[in-house]
Amino acid sequence: MLAAVAILWKRGITMGVASVTPQLEKPERRRLVWLHGVLVLLGVWIAVSPLTFGSEFRVPDHALLGIAIVLFAGLYVVGLLRNRALSFVSEWMIALLGLVVLGISLVSTLVSDAVLWSDGIAGALVTLIAAYVIYTLYRTRRREAADE
Repeated sequence: MLAAVAILWKRGITMGVASVTPQLEKPERRRLVWLHGVLVLLGVWIAVSPLTFGSEFRVPDHALLGIAIVLFAGLYVVGLLRNRALSFVSEWMIALLGLVVLGISLVSTLVSDAVLWSDGIAGALVTLIAAYVIYTLYRTRRREAADE
């Protein structure tokens, strides 16, 4: 699966319906790269936080969620740096994964308070950053549509 995505990415084939090649100004592009760097760090934190706090509950779930956030955010940064079409789908997936992490922390009673707070804050930050990026891309798309 990842090999197929890598081949399509290398050839420049993206999802035409949900993709946009926005004419982002340099400060906007730099801000999005930094925000996705923060998302990568949050994804790594989500993946390793149960081990850091000594919790053995839901370690594989956290690892999968964190790695998925890292992959989506990392691919998005590569697209930004290569000036490729940017997909709204990846941002929605990051936001959804952040909500899942937040939801797990809200309903779980089997882990320590430190893990709950860590997951809650990290999930909320992931969701808010992804929502901001979605808003930025939507605003850019509307600005370009108005210019045409």
